[in-house]
Amino acid sequence: MRLIVLSAVVPMLVLGLIGCARVQDVPQRETQYIEVPYTGQVSAQTVQDLEDQYPPGFWENQQLPLANQATVAIKEFTTNPQQPDLGRSFADMLASALVNSGQVRVVERENISSLLTELEFSQTGLSATPSGYETGQMHTVDYVITGSIAQMAGRQRVEVKALDVLSGEIFASESMVVDQVNTGVANSLAGMLLGTMRRR
Repeated sequence: MRLIVLSAVVPMLVLGLIGCARVQDVPQRETQYIEVPYTGQVSAQTVQDLEDQYPPGFWENQQLPLANQATVAIKEFTTNPQQPDLGRSFADMLASALVNSGQVRVVERENISSLLTELEFSQTGLSATPSGYETGQMHTVDYVITGSIAQMAGRQRVEVKALDVLSGEIFASESMVVDQVNTGVANSLAGMLLGTMRRR
């Protein structure tokens, strides 16, 4: 009986001593934060390459005087038959991007068909003059922009070309492979085209 009582008392004494023990606070280290300016995820070399590739002022999005703005007509992009509206939608996105740049004037879609028909006729050599622009409306357009959207292994390849109406020369051809065709793609391709136009 005495053994049983001792067995019960000893653990209680131990627990009591533990409970009375003083718990010391762990000293906390003072944390200081240093502000580091965000430089973006573009390396200095990439920035330099972009500055070398594009003319001064390209990224400033400066609006040109109306008299100095080239006039462009944007043809509906060819695309997958399963997505018949995609080509028209992207042409509209590209037109908006070019208009918002303040660098060029864009022909209204309603006038594009007749302009392109005249351009195709002038290129057959059947017109009275080398280009046939004096008698029609094509003299009001400097460049025609066309392109295509094609499926590539679950992604989409967007290609855009710019044609000089006077010479018939394709002077710019740009492409991007993207997961989704959107306004960001249109803005990027518009920037590439504008850079090429400025260097002409």
